[in-house]
Amino acid sequence: MSLETIVEALERGELLRKAVAITIDDGMADSLRHAVPILVRRRMPVTIFTVTSVIGNDDLMWQHKLTWLIAQGLGDKVMEAMGVEGFPPAMEGQSVEQYARTNYRADLPEILESLVRATGSTGPAIAGKARPYVERDEMAQVDAEFVQFGNHTHTHAILANLDEDAQRAELTQARDVRREITGRLPIALAYPFGLKRHYNAISRRLAAETGHRAALDARRRLNLPGVDPFNLSRKPAPCGSQQQFEQTIEDWPDNAAINPTRAEG
Repeated sequence: MSLETIVEALERGELLRKAVAITIDDGMADSLRHAVPILVRRRMPVTIFTVTSVIGNDDLMWQHKLTWLIAQGLGDKVMEAMGVEGFPPAMEGQSVEQYARTNYRADLPEILESLVRATGSTGPAIAGKARPYVERDEMAQVDAEFVQFGNHTHTHAILANLDEDAQRAELTQARDVRREITGRLPIALAYPFGLKRHYNAISRRLAAETGHRAALDARRRLNLPGVDPFNLSRKPAPCGSQQQFEQTIEDWPDNAAINPTRAEG
């Protein structure tokens, strides 16, 4: 089913059994160019949760800037710069990625951009060359019967680390950009990273207040009949290649059996 169909059924109090929705996060270019054609051929709807600040490849997401800096051998510079800016000391054995996620602040993307600029490049320049994200015209031209776009915030911020005003700005700016491109409001918010520590009660309340009808985490829980649409959970279906993704879809539903003794609650 489409995520919208599931949410509408939950709003009516209907009991759904073995309902499955396919979602893809971030808005990477291959989601529309590779995954969507595979799904549409099989008449399977999908919701893509895009990060709106990078649509059109105007910039890199902050975590991709971090990955790029680490690949350049500048992980220590990231830790040093965060320390200078008053971030707490790293825990023993903590990786740069773990340290950045644990201590995320609203100014972290700017700090990372300053480090990228110090190398003679910029986030927008890297994104403009590699073009890893979806384009506006691609989003506007999709078949809305099979492809919808959800809210994944404007910058992929860790919402729990932001105050209420900053969280609201992340949700409303992303909502408005998406509506401008597609002409539709996003039905749902997917929390970036999606574990319990990455969002809070304010995030959930703001999801409703900003016009969303559902909110999704990534905590791998089962969604039992009667679940609150603002407490939906997802399980990852990791695929390392287009071929693996296509095989996953092709084998449905044979690969969907759940062992009751191992099901996650």
